Amino acid sequence: MVAEPIAASLGIEHVIATRPEVREGRFTGGVESYPYAEGKATAMRSLAENNGWSLESSYAYSDSYTDMPMLMAVGNPCVVNPDRRLRRHATSSGWPILIAKEKMGRPATGRDPEFGSSR
Repeated sequence: MVAEPIAASLGIEHVIATRPEVREGRFTGGVESYPYAEGKATAMRSLAENNGWSLESSYAYSDSYTDMPMLMAVGNPCVVNPDRRLRRHATSSGWPILIAKEKMGRPATGRDPEFGSSR
């Protein structure tokens, strides 16, 4: 619900993200799905299978060791500003490690004209 508009603005068609629970058109405060660790990899495999995509030729990016199942599922894993455990694994596996040294984006202040909400 939150990730979809952002993805659409970037031209991304498919999103795997936490989904809030909704009953009778209202948020309950609960969570319908929470893709985490193996759950993220399972959701990714399902999305790939449903669309006829090859995970062997796919890419995955992460900063956390908890995403190991997702990274192991693709042919092209890459880590970005990894935590200590993930950095060790990426180094021993020969995976690319990207380090962002500068802040990216703009400060989250004011109103976003595209989404019309206060940040």
